[in-house]
Amino acid sequence: MLKDSTQWLEAKREAEQVLEQAKAKLESWKEISYTVEALKKQNTELKQFSKEIRQWQINVDVVNDMALKLLRDYSTDDTRNVQLMTDSINASWAAINKRVGEREAALESALRMLQQFYLDLEKFLAWLTEAETTANVLQDATHKEKTLEDAKVVRDLMKQWQVGLFEAPASECTQAKFGLDMLGTSTDTLVH
Repeated sequence: MLKDSTQWLEAKREAEQVLEQAKAKLESWKEISYTVEALKKQNTELKQFSKEIRQWQINVDVVNDMALKLLRDYSTDDTRNVQLMTDSINASWAAINKRVGEREAALESALRMLQQFYLDLEKFLAWLTEAETTANVLQDATHKEKTLEDAKVVRDLMKQWQVGLFEAPASECTQAKFGLDMLGTSTDTLVH
């Protein structure tokens, strides 16, 4: 039993070292960024960490195998501490793997959101260009025809202009504005 216990304690010590390394890495994670370069860097770091986690899995497996051997071969002895410590290692390992999975999902979500933002921004800018063109055409027409002197014509032109400007679906404009707000850019900045 002494040999088996010593081997289990050594395997437990190695697994605990791996757990501490993994926990330190988890603590070093920064908030998920919403810039392309930062997301790429965070994704690369996560992939490297996932690779390390897969390599470290053997340490946890060895502890489990040694614990099972102790529990099986020495079932008549008091092996509760072996079971408790092994359960603690497995719970910590499961929590680490869960956090890695959650981080992966969050990074994928951030990347999809960033890609969608650029698509929405492109649509919004196209709509804005079209609205500006419409406004310029209407403005030119009013100057050429001197329609600003007739109040009824001015009201009709304003209605046409408003309808032309706001043809884009509201959800597209709202999404684009939300995306611009996330980047700290206002629509006024884009127009100038």
